[in-house]
Amino acid sequence: MASRKVWIIMADQLSFRHIACHGHKPWMVTPNLDKFSSKSISFRRAYCSSPLCVPSRQSFYTGRTTRHHRCICDMRLLRHNTMFHHLGDLGIPSFGIGKMDFRFDHDQFHGLTERPGNDIGAQDMEMGVNNSSSFNGNPVTTTNREIDEQCEVITNVSLECLEKPGSNLVFTSFLKPHESLDSGIAYNAPNKFYQLDNHHCFEQSQ
Repeated sequence: MASRKVWIIMADQLSFRHIACHGHKPWMVTPNLDKFSSKSISFRRAYCSSPLCVPSRQSFYTGRTTRHHRCICDMRLLRHNTMFHHLGDLGIPSFGIGKMDFRFDHDQFHGLTERPGNDIGAQDMEMGVNNSSSFNGNPVTTTNREIDEQCEVITNVSLECLEKPGSNLVFTSFLKPHESLDSGIAYNAPNKFYQLDNHHCFEQSQ
């Protein structure tokens, strides 16, 4: 019998209240996430350990609170073993694709068996660059359009990893819906999404 595989998908700055199937229709339009949810278990009382990106991710990777892993800002290195280390001890390989946020850290694996591409850098995936020698501590993101292209590459590489024998756990981390920091609107949705929301609100009021 074929071994089971686990695919963990992480979005960047996606709030619970921004998913339609969780009671936020018609303002939110998330058909793919709704489909995932219909075939899954939804944890409606799951909370991040920190409002900041890197501390929250380190809690997810390690199972520790910010008080215990001591990361309270986005510039702290990961100092504890992760779930990937524990899986490796059990002989279970793990693959990490996309934005892991091991920033400013020359260890781009932290227990992962394979890391196709650099941290965030989908361009590196296309060029086949090795993380351990190419990482320079800086994210690769530029414009929103390029982020969209990177997300497409991250998806394709993840699907390829899932087809590999022995890829028991694939961790895919997208850059979206976080907007590009270079765009000047890092924490605001583009106008096209505001227009979409207003359109649905208008339809509901008729």
